Formats: sequence, C-alpha cells, structure tokens
Amino acid sequence: MDLLQSSVSAVFLTGNRSRLDARWQTPHTRDPFARLYWVRDGGGYVRHHERAFPLRPGHAYLIPPRCDCAYGCPERVEIWWAHVTLELWGSLDAFACLPCRYELGRAEAGQAFPRHLRQLLALAGQETAAARLARIGLILQLAAPFFRVPPTAAAAAGDGLAAPQRRFLPVLDYIDRHLRENTPLPRLAALVHLQPAYFSHRFAQCFGLGPVAWRNRRRIDRSIPLLLGTERTLDDIAGEVGFANAFHFSRVFKHVIGIAPDPFRHRRRGP
Repeated sequence: MDLLQSSVSAVFLTGNRSRLDARWQTPHTRDPFARLYWVRDGGGYVRHHERAFPLRPGHAYLIPPRCDCAYGCPERVEIWWAHVTLELWGSLDAFACLPCRYELGRAEAGQAFPRHLRQLLALAGQETAAARLARIGLILQLAAPFFRVPPTAAAAAGDGLAAPQRRFLPVLDYIDRHLRENTPLPRLAALVHLQPAYFSHRFAQCFGLGPVAWRNRRRIDRSIPLLLGTERTLDDIAGEVGFANAFHFSRVFKHVIGIAPDPFRHRRRGP
C-alpha cells in the first residue's frame, strides 16, 4: 500500500546527534514512539522482536513503538536519531499495520537517509505551518524505505487491516476526535450498530484492548509530544488530553508506559 494514499499522521517528538559511550545502555524499555537511527561512527547494538541488530556505521535502523527493546554501546558510537510517531487512519500505528524491516544497509541508506534526518533535526522547535509540513514529509521519506519489503510479504499483509478492524474505524475516529469526553459505551457501540456488550468483546478481540483502555492509551499517546516538546505542567497536559487531574493522568501513564510522566520526560532527552 502506498502510504501517501492513506490517512497519515506523522509527528516528530525529539532528536539530536549524540556521541555516546558505555554509559548508554538499558536492559529494557517499551516506549510508545518509534526510533529512527543512523550510525555515523563506532558501534553498539539494539535488541527487539527477539533479534539482535549490531549498530554499524552507515546503516539506518528502525525500532518500532511498544516493543520490548534493549540497547547499549561497549565503547563509543555516534548516532543521529529521532523519536517519531507514524499513524494511519488517525490512530493505528503504521509499523503495526504494515510489514516493515528494521535495518537498512549502507547502500540502502545511502546519502539520502542522513540528509533527510539532518533536515528533520534542523526543523526541531520550529512551529510554522511550513516547518510542520516539512517535518511530515521528511518522516515519510525516512520511514518509506523500511516498508519496502518483498512483494509476497506485502501482498500477504494487504493494507494491514482485517475486515473486522476496518469495521471499527468510525469508532477509532470518534474516540480520537472526542478524547476529552468520557463517551458512554452505548454511544460508541451505536456507531457500528452493535449491542454494547458484544461491541466491547469484538473491539477487544480486534485491538487487544477494550474501548475504555484504548481511549486511555490514545490519551497517553497524545500526551507524549506535550511531555517531550513543551514545559507545560502535568495538570495542563492532563486537562489537554482528557484526564481530570495530574494524579489520574500520572496513574494511567505509569500503567500504560511503565514509569511516571516526570521521569519519562527527563529520560527521553536521549536516544
């Protein structure tokens, strides 16, 4: 499927060029955003999806969101990196819907990948309409090579959505447009002409979360750019994404992400 022909939402959260040493390591993380790496020099490793990927100069890497990941560097490495989100139809992670690869060799990354990444990093903090549009375009250009998989794999995946999931797209759209509201379950069920109990059961079968848990996760997803890209208080962010107060926001955030919002905000300043 051509990404540009679908409803795409791309957000740049943070990024930089970092020279790292043996202190850069973690045995486990599970973040709600994707990482894009380009290695300029040195070496290290990342592990996810039960595979180990050595970080090699000239290679580009994708670490999808919400996967168990470990990374480290035995001596030194220079990485150009960006944390991004890429969603289809407003709320479905592109890296979960579509088949993708996790590494580009030196020839595939070429000069284009670091050039696009450098341009993306240069636009950090610019909030003009032109800069926002440019960031979306650059994220798509950086992500596109990872979606170039063998034709058989692409054909098997189709557009990434099964028919039952497609049926719930109006519900996903409604939840995203009304995140601040605690929309009653019967109203959501009515959007797809199902009884509330059966609707909740089928929704959980399709997406692994019930409707209320999905709404909370979308609220947390919406909070990530505010945590990483602004200095707004937790109370402000909580109200922006639909929580009653900072306490409720922090409790749900820790349940979904694994750590509280404040340490997450400071930990995610690096790759």
